[in-house]
Amino acid sequence: MLGTARMGEDPTKSVVDRWGRTHDVPNLFIIDGSIFTTSACVNPTTTIQALALRTADYLKGEGKQVIE
Repeated sequence: MLGTARMGEDPTKSVVDRWGRTHDVPNLFIIDGSIFTTSACVNPTTTIQALALRTADYLKGEGKQVIE
């Protein structure tokens, strides 16, 4: 399902931030199609993979500073 855990910086209008970290649950990252705001007319697999790799790089680089 797409769009069920919307990505955004405003916790009142979204579930996760730009890195996929939930606003309400510490240390929980959501990295799948649910973070899209809406579905596109193409298969989202490559975009989901890119978001997962981007978040993995973020976690690898920030390490202990990210995890509370």
